[in-house]
Amino acid sequence: MYQPAVNACKKTIANMPIRFANRVSIYETSTLTSLPSNIRFDLIVSNPPHFPGLLGNQLGDIPQNHRRRITVDHEWKTHKDFFANVANNLAEDGVILLQEIYHIDEFAEMIDHGRLKITKMFNIKNNPLPWYLELTHK
Repeated sequence: MYQPAVNACKKTIANMPIRFANRVSIYETSTLTSLPSNIRFDLIVSNPPHFPGLLGNQLGDIPQNHRRRITVDHEWKTHKDFFANVANNLAEDGVILLQEIYHIDEFAEMIDHGRLKITKMFNIKNNPLPWYLELTHK
């Protein structure tokens, strides 16, 4: 969805140790429903947009044209899609590491309906934000 991020992934893959050859793939998609059904991930790291609506100027140096893409998940559409579908592509013993800033309680029902459970919830010492959630299959 964001070409500079895709380019960074390609550069990382090109410089990985040979033992990872043919074990890493990039999927460009706006929804998990378009992933091949046979793909299973051992680890999913996610840092989705953190707010259900537009923000003012609280984002400091982030260029205006990137603020919406980075911060806004309109009516939690991305979260709803993620939690409803991610279990389909998570390996049986796979783990999701999800970064959130606020609204963690709002996602509890989405997580439950997605056949997932929170196994750990933590933040970095002396910094109340962000929160990190470890999720696995129920």
